[in-house]
Amino acid sequence: MKPTNIEEFKALVNRYETITIKEIINECISHSNFDSYEIAKNLTGYGSIESCTLCKKSYNHYYSIDDTNGPCLGCVYGDSFDCIHGLNNKTYHAIHQVINSAELLLAFRNRAKHLRKHYAKYLK
Repeated sequence: MKPTNIEEFKALVNRYETITIKEIINECISHSNFDSYEIAKNLTGYGSIESCTLCKKSYNHYYSIDDTNGPCLGCVYGDSFDCIHGLNNKTYHAIHQVINSAELLLAFRNRAKHLRKHYAKYLK
């Protein structure tokens, strides 16, 4: 099955590449502290099926146990929640494990670089 969220994927990679340090700092100010999870969620939709732009487009809330890809059948990542597992685990979790704005910006850039490398066929 062809993924249903290719355009959202392209936009997300672009967003990871264009987020500025100023945007991250402004999010810190609005939260009164540094919370990389919340900042990433607000800037990219990171972190949950409710906020992720890719999930919003492709997540199947009505999947059955017989669905080979579980709820993520229409996602560019393929297998169930492969966005956060396997090949993508390191760059996904790096986003919420950072401790300052500069590290978060670098984590976004590294995620984009990783996605460009491993999912190039969807970014043409």
